[in-house]
Amino acid sequence: MSKSTSIPKKLQRVQDHGFDNYMEIEKKTRKILKFQSLILSQRNNTIPVSHLDFLARPLRFKQDEAGAFVL
Repeated sequence: MSKSTSIPKKLQRVQDHGFDNYMEIEKKTRKILKFQSLILSQRNNTIPVSHLDFLARPLRFKQDEAGAFVL
């Protein structure tokens, strides 16, 4: 790592909880929108419930999280 991109040790970091919360919501929203587009790209815009976890795996959904989203 070059010195020009490193953070000086004397610099104090300030945590912005509002921004952190916003970014967490943004990440979840993007994940859901990608999953929605995957479902809509299927034939007849439908998918069997048994395939939800298989489709959601590349998006790093937890087990049964995809089913909870649909419900």
